[in-house]
Amino acid sequence: MAPARDLRHDGAMSRHFLLAARILSIFTILVPALFALDVLQSGASPQSMLVGLVIQSSPALVLGVLVAVAWHAPVPGGIILVLISGVPFLLLPIPFPTNLLFSVPPFLAGALFIAGGTSKS
Repeated sequence: MAPARDLRHDGAMSRHFLLAARILSIFTILVPALFALDVLQSGASPQSMLVGLVIQSSPALVLGVLVAVAWHAPVPGGIILVLISGVPFLLLPIPFPTNLLFSVPPFLAGALFIAGGTSKS
């Protein structure tokens, strides 16, 4: 008689969820950071460009802090990412598809952090 397979959870699924969440969270930070670079194309003075760059890159900085929290505490950080994923719809007066570009990655990353944090054995 063949031995029965041990179906206990070995943590592999948790590692895969967390890896996917971390990769997606990097994309979540890069999107607003890349859009902040458009201030460098204007014909403004260097001081004005620097101020504009700091102001426009602040969302990426905030997302970076929230992602750092999620990397160290996946469930609470994932919940925070899911909750802030609706902020672009409230604050940005841009078309719906563009809002999706800003809101779907943090939502999915947060959901993956939650799934990875709760599937640990």
